[in-house]
Amino acid sequence: MPLVKTTFAYAPAIALIALLGCIDSGKAADTFQTDDFSGTITFDNNAALAMPAGPSLFSVDYTGVTTFDETKVSNLPFNPKLGKYNLFIADGGSLSVTLELPFAINTTLTPSASSPPTMVVELGKPVGFDYNMTRTVNIPFGETVKLTLNVKAPIPNPVKPETDPNNYTGVLENVTLKATFSGAYNETETLTGTTIPTFVVVPEPGSLVLLCIGTVIVSLAYLRVQRRACFSFSNC
Repeated sequence: MPLVKTTFAYAPAIALIALLGCIDSGKAADTFQTDDFSGTITFDNNAALAMPAGPSLFSVDYTGVTTFDETKVSNLPFNPKLGKYNLFIADGGSLSVTLELPFAINTTLTPSASSPPTMVVELGKPVGFDYNMTRTVNIPFGETVKLTLNVKAPIPNPVKPETDPNNYTGVLENVTLKATFSGAYNETETLTGTTIPTFVVVPEPGSLVLLCIGTVIVSLAYLRVQRRACFSFSNC
């Protein structure tokens, strides 16, 4: 019998750990959410950006990550219709986009504080963005190029998101990519095109780990209590 009492003495602590895991996971699901998105910018047929000594660009792949306050998105007054969430950065969200360019150049762009992006929302989910991002990158042959990426998702928009809450397609976005070359090339070229991003919801790993740890500890403790109870009473 003393063995059983000793085990139950740890039960409050074990339950607290599990409760913290559940609370933390619940906060992550109800407040902040992380979405990865990706796609290909398809440029107009009559436009081609000739990178110095490189291929012309008719398409560019990209990946991106956004975090946002899911509670505020779900409570937006225009839901479930298509609308714009203007303050998702001010409310603690973030946005970054990585362009995959020729010469194996990947460059990540983030919005400046003076030009915060706007999230386009439909059915309580982000489906597109309006933003303007700029970054200067080094390219081969001793050149640098200033890239300016402008994206705008017009409203109304003919493309509808899918119903899968974890994997879905966004709305059609209009894209302008401007490249200003330095040095001997000293020129600015502009491409226009379109893209439809694909979104994947990614749970916060820290919350899931904590929840799993709490669940495992509770399960192991329960088995230990059962075994000790059986041993003490000799009735199993």
